[in-house]
Amino acid sequence: MRLRIYDRNQTEENALSFETPLWIDFNRNNVNLSDIQLIGTLSKTNEVSRFTKYNIDYIPYFSNYYPETVNELIFMNEVYHTDSGMTASEQFTYMCYISSYNEDKPYSEKYIRKKSIDVNPLHVILHSFNIDSLPSGNYNLNIVIFDANDSLYVMKKVFFQRSNPSVPDKTITPAVEMTNVSQDTLLLYLDYIYAIADANEKEFIRNAKSYTYKELDQFFSQFWYKRNRENPLLSWYEYYNNVVITNNSYSTLKIKGYKTDRGQIFLRYGAPNEIEKFPFTPEYYPYEIWYYYQALDQNNVMFIFYSRDLVTGFYELIHSTARNEVYNPAWKLILKAKGPKQREVDAKE
Repeated sequence: MRLRIYDRNQTEENALSFETPLWIDFNRNNVNLSDIQLIGTLSKTNEVSRFTKYNIDYIPYFSNYYPETVNELIFMNEVYHTDSGMTASEQFTYMCYISSYNEDKPYSEKYIRKKSIDVNPLHVILHSFNIDSLPSGNYNLNIVIFDANDSLYVMKKVFFQRSNPSVPDKTITPAVEMTNVSQDTLLLYLDYIYAIADANEKEFIRNAKSYTYKELDQFFSQFWYKRNRENPLLSWYEYYNNVVITNNSYSTLKIKGYKTDRGQIFLRYGAPNEIEKFPFTPEYYPYEIWYYYQALDQNNVMFIFYSRDLVTGFYELIHSTARNEVYNPAWKLILKAKGPKQREVDAKE
């Protein structure tokens, strides 16, 4: 895919250009799923526009964030070529469900849709879930296709984040409340929040062992009160849940997930909208590219991590387009397995 931008008052020689590979993973001889499209609104129409499909206008939901004011999650997906992957007499079954971000099982029976359909070249899945009572947290919307023997054929998922402060999440239960914990536990909590602290707060946390328990407790409480005056404890619980996710997903034999580069980025910006994974090849180290449609006050940023240690699987951040993060336009040279093996960027704070 190539993008060129130029000023119409100047010559095209001064144009800015961007080019990136575009992979289309689509086999016409197998069952395939389109990506899941989150829908904002839909309506029947006799007019044709860029949003029209099957005589319906599908206005996309241009975010993965669902605030308390949005209580319906509408989505669409297309299933292709079940007639090629299965016998004509068979049916296939699709199941749509919401799961917690770090789990594959349905979050609740109320967030499951399941139906059996005759095989055909194309089937459109259009459903919605009422998320009025879905607690705040990180979730996946999953669509799974099974054959007549309940064997998994293919699946797709899309991440979304729900903010619903009025509904308590009974599944997120840190061992203790924000206060009344041991000093060692409180020091650990301060280490958890270092990733999202400002410069002054980081200075305090680095010297935390020199303060009294009362001073530590007061700092921790004020830290969350400053970020959520109405319900600071809820913000801490939601953040704690992300710490659990990073520890489950990115821990190595020596480093807890929340202290790794991927864990730190996850804690600062949340779950990425897309992840591209590139396994080891003779030419490149293994690497991942994380894409965020929105990251704090920025749009369309990416983070690139790579692993030189195939044993532990530790991934380092080598480049990002986000402000105040590691920036190295020569990141592709670092990925060369036969090239310089030292990290060519300064360590982050």
